[in-house]
Amino acid sequence: DVQLHCVDPKASWTQGAAGEQWRVALGQGFPQSVKCTAGEYDCYSAEALVKEVFFDSDTDAGVISGLFGPDDGNPTPIAYAAHAREMVRKMGGTDKQCLIHGGVLPNLPGEIEGMAWKAGHKVSAWKLYPQWGPDGEGYFLDGDLAGRVFDEARRLGVKTIAAHKGVNLFGMKPEMSSPRDMGVAAKANPDLTFLVYHSGFQPGLKEGPYDPDGKGVDRLIRSHRDAGLPRNGGNLYAELGACWRYFMGRPDEAAHVMGKLLATFGEDRILWGTDCIWFGSPQDQIQAFRAFEISPEYQEKYGYPPLTADAKRKIF
Repeated sequence: DVQLHCVDPKASWTQGAAGEQWRVALGQGFPQSVKCTAGEYDCYSAEALVKEVFFDSDTDAGVISGLFGPDDGNPTPIAYAAHAREMVRKMGGTDKQCLIHGGVLPNLPGEIEGMAWKAGHKVSAWKLYPQWGPDGEGYFLDGDLAGRVFDEARRLGVKTIAAHKGVNLFGMKPEMSSPRDMGVAAKANPDLTFLVYHSGFQPGLKEGPYDPDGKGVDRLIRSHRDAGLPRNGGNLYAELGACWRYFMGRPDEAAHVMGKLLATFGEDRILWGTDCIWFGSPQDQIQAFRAFEISPEYQEKYGYPPLTADAKRKIF
């Protein structure tokens, strides 16, 4: 599971003004919140993550992803992510059973220079929120600001970039969440690996057959195709965190989303992610994905590949 989350329930974000958005979201915006005592966040802690994911689901390994916000408003400081990783290791896991991201907000002063310090925590990838900005202004990955991040990632030897795309952030410009830049960035930086978190989907938008002028996942499909990247090859990956959970109760839309991703990216370039602990245990997502199929009718009508047992295994 390449997208897991936990938060430090006692860190400064719980009091500071910069963490207000997170306090609202964690207090009432996610299903896991019902397990929290009012005004507290222990139900999102590292201990809760270990229970919900590693004990209460079939998940064998996972990545604790970074969150956005300045130091006083970020619920997952890098040291806390490392603490969670150590918890998994101590329960009998290997060093590769739990990995962590180093979050980078390059539109904050000192963040790019701080990547070296975060690399010291043995991060496995960098997490970017391109639509986030201290003044509501984000950036795209085909610009100079992102280029500076890529250069520092090369210098530090951590060359995997995970970018939040789609799923608009409160108070930020929706257009900045577009994944239209992902194919461009991947093609221009073939020595780096790019993971498109959430596959660019937009909650509330109905997914259907591919439309090159469409929104949602179609924007990522077009970016991949315009860049001329190969199916089941190349350095661009689509990730399913929150995306699969949203569509698994909408089987027609789920067939279109998975069909488009399979036809364009291929099962070797689709990554399993759940965005848990926000949704509690990911076991329901796992079981739904195991059972899901793309109908022969949709395969014939839209040219979608079948979602075979082997394809599911590769995605898992």
